[in-house]
Amino acid sequence: VPSTEELAQDQHIVSLQNKYCCEDRACPYDLCYPSGPTAKHVHLTHKHLRTWAAAMAQGLNTLF
Repeated sequence: VPSTEELAQDQHIVSLQNKYCCEDRACPYDLCYPSGPTAKHVHLTHKHLRTWAAAMAQGLNTLF
């Protein structure tokens, strides 16, 4: 049975996946974070999403 924290993280992961779904057909990744002034695509892995979601669930992350 998932804990309350795990359920919150799962909800945040879905939100992140929806927000950072890459629509650039030239990009080889499905999920990207546009980084820096050149908007370089940074591939968001499961580990990235889980870490980011954990910070969001704890209220430690204000970037979204």
